[in-house]
Amino acid sequence: MPFETTKSFKWVFKEFINLMGGKAPKTILTDQCRAMTRAIKEVMPDTDHLWCKWHVLRHAPEELGPVYRRNSPFREEFHFIINEMLTVDEFEAAWADLLDRYNLHDDPFMKKTYDKREKWAKPWSKDKFCARMTSTQRSESANNMLKKCIPRNTSMNLFVRQYRKLLWRRSNAEHSAEHKTKQFVLKSKRVYAIEKHAMSIYTKKVFELFREEVDKCTQYNVVRSENPNQWRAVHNNAVKRKNWARVEFCVSIDESGEKYSCECGLFEHFGMLCRHVLKVMIHLGVGKIPDCHILKRWTRSARDIDEHLLSDVRFDAHDSVTNQLRQSLLYVNALEVVRSGRKDPEAADIIMKHLANAKREVDRLVDARVKAKGYCSDLHSGAEDGGLTDCDTENELTAGNTYGASGSSAGLSDNELEAILPPEVDRSRGRPRANRYKPMYELSSKAKKSAIRRKQLETVQESGARTVDKPKKKNGGRKKKGVKVAPVKVQRKKTST
Repeated sequence: MPFETTKSFKWVFKEFINLMGGKAPKTILTDQCRAMTRAIKEVMPDTDHLWCKWHVLRHAPEELGPVYRRNSPFREEFHFIINEMLTVDEFEAAWADLLDRYNLHDDPFMKKTYDKREKWAKPWSKDKFCARMTSTQRSESANNMLKKCIPRNTSMNLFVRQYRKLLWRRSNAEHSAEHKTKQFVLKSKRVYAIEKHAMSIYTKKVFELFREEVDKCTQYNVVRSENPNQWRAVHNNAVKRKNWARVEFCVSIDESGEKYSCECGLFEHFGMLCRHVLKVMIHLGVGKIPDCHILKRWTRSARDIDEHLLSDVRFDAHDSVTNQLRQSLLYVNALEVVRSGRKDPEAADIIMKHLANAKREVDRLVDARVKAKGYCSDLHSGAEDGGLTDCDTENELTAGNTYGASGSSAGLSDNELEAILPPEVDRSRGRPRANRYKPMYELSSKAKKSAIRRKQLETVQESGARTVDKPKKKNGGRKKKGVKVAPVKVQRKKTST
């Protein structure tokens, strides 16, 4: 968008919700743009709006100065506080302790960051599902991949070709990750029953994160509380813990014994059981993760289509978008059937018998419809989706549609196409700024010199001066005098024959 205004963002969010079938997202991560904040409150009032942590802390190096240098103890402790899953009282105590030890009570950056902690800090968003995302790195990485694959000002045919190449690369990466997950074998002397169950359902990357929580749960002991449905996980080495860190967490179990909840809020924020719940489950002898604590997005079957979703699908014969969906569903289910019967001869015979019966029924259906007047089928005409059939002509496709066959192939009417319009743009005076002015620490040495030179020119022009002193060159601006060596001519003696 050339102009990031509230009106433009409202149009973007409304179109996004329409594309998602009228369903607004649960959580959205953005930068501190005020226009975007106002648009989200008006268009998506029930959506949790959080700030991107990277945008909040990106000016820390230049604002804090030498105390935030690389490999400094302050930087390590600062990132530990903002990245770990802490409670509200732990965060408050840790932040106050950090300000006391480094004398940063009067620092404006720390004050401003702390005042807006409810918009970016984990303790205030632990009950909001973010899938472990605290910044907009997913969208930024997607934009980066798209920019690397598709150049600027590219033609439409080149855009489609490069976009297909990008999809092919991403598909290969997913297949490679699935192959590594299938070949993954756990080699360890200590394997709990709950770890074996997690390895059978989770992907390789998610299981590694789950195993980290299992390793950390060995640092806690389980103590029964007065309430029979509550347990306390107590750290077994509280002396080495930091003075602001909690050493005891309460784990609650519902009456059915299937749902667990902890004070740390890791499951609500990430969708994975925390170390405290895992310690209680191991103590009680639970060998499997309850179904209510298994998110499909982290499992090996995340890309499979549920049967209850297929049963709700209703196909329309004159919708090209539905034709693509129908083809995708048939293709996925056919591959699943073939995969289940390729190694078993009896299963293969059953599949072949049902396929033959299905083909005969489809042939009878098509033959009966062909005899009906005015019916056409792609199976007999040989036309692909979006092409002409035996009973359709170019005039019939474009009849009643102002935008011609292109509008018909999109599955949209004239009213729907006319409703999709770009937002109204209020152009400001002057030439629009192509790129933002980068801070000094992002510039190279040459760019820094040009920026300093530009600032000098601006200050001189404001003061009314006509000339600017140019920076002196090395050696007084004189060129180095070199010693020229004349080429030596070698005379060859003539030999008489």
